[in-house]
Amino acid sequence: FLSALAQKTEQPVLPSVKGNWRYVGGSGPGNYTTIQDAINASSDGDTVFVYDDSSPYRSVVVNKSIHLLGEYTNTTIIDGEYKGDVVCIQSERVVLSNFTITHGDGEDLLRDFFRAGVRITASDVTIKNNIIRDNRKGILGLRVTNLTIRDNCFFQDGVTFSPYENEGRPPILP
Repeated sequence: FLSALAQKTEQPVLPSVKGNWRYVGGSGPGNYTTIQDAINASSDGDTVFVYDDSSPYRSVVVNKSIHLLGEYTNTTIIDGEYKGDVVCIQSERVVLSNFTITHGDGEDLLRDFFRAGVRITASDVTIKNNIIRDNRKGILGLRVTNLTIRDNCFFQDGVTFSPYENEGRPPILP
């Protein structure tokens, strides 16, 4: 996938796609220190490439149509620290690949029952080549269509779909 000559001090040699590439971690000029900062700086069609050297990274919200790509599935980790959802995908045409996604949960069993490693509230999303482990729900799709989930490994997790979002589900009281 990455060129054998690519190093973390240089930008990896990757297939060309439309849009700009943003880099998180590594030591290249202009690299971001957090995934969320790189997402915020991105535009639709961009790719955010995340090196594994600063893992674990913290929870993110993907609100643009981007490709979020980890360097190595086993060692590029996004950890929710049991503080809610780990990756929230709110935009269509997002691809999430090559991460370990863990600890999407909360402290309150009732209030946090629908916390997930990956929460998806948009259609046309692809989740591939990830390790999803130790979350309340592995992947939670809320009113989604055209969702592709392939070549992921689930540990203590699964996939849940709901026809409701918060307004359609009975309220969960504190």
